[in-house]
Amino acid sequence: MQQILGAYEIGFFPMPHPEDHLPEHCGEVVFVQPEMRSIFPLGDLRQQKELMRTIRSKRWSYTWNSSFAQVMDLCSNREDTWINDDFKAVYKKLNSLGHAHSIEVWQEKTLVGGLYGVQIGAAFFAESMVSVQTSGSKAALFFLHGHLLCGGFELLETQFVTEHLTFMGARNLSEKEYKPLLGKAVQGSAYFDKQQQSTICG
Repeated sequence: MQQILGAYEIGFFPMPHPEDHLPEHCGEVVFVQPEMRSIFPLGDLRQQKELMRTIRSKRWSYTWNSSFAQVMDLCSNREDTWINDDFKAVYKKLNSLGHAHSIEVWQEKTLVGGLYGVQIGAAFFAESMVSVQTSGSKAALFFLHGHLLCGGFELLETQFVTEHLTFMGARNLSEKEYKPLLGKAVQGSAYFDKQQQSTICG
């Protein structure tokens, strides 16, 4: 666990070996440090009209850390995924220790979207997100953004930039730009869990 947390702290994140399907690399983990890193400037999330209409309708609600395992399972339920059983076990353990968190988006009792990631200090590293209904993952990101602002976070990192993330306001930073933000955030203090959130958010 400490090896994985230490990797995040200095700008790396774990992935299965690219040839994990081969017996000699089965279960092997590599640590990746992209040349460019995707972040969301906290306080500057782009609000999309259709998504905001759905959220204002109160048809969807959100929770945190209530269904971490279910969110991970849904994130892995796709044809091309790096989230194998070993990764599920590790991140579920990190969640039980308070280092990994999930956001769940619900329509009544049905999970319609979600995401999960890792917290170190005031930095949150989003690992994967999922939509069960259209825009479910966008809603999860919207709720996460507000949740992190409320908790005093300084950095929301999403690893690789995508068209979907760019549309919501993600920015690509070079290693030179990213490292100072990372160093400051991981040394900071922020709160994700419900009890501490209720204390600082009223």
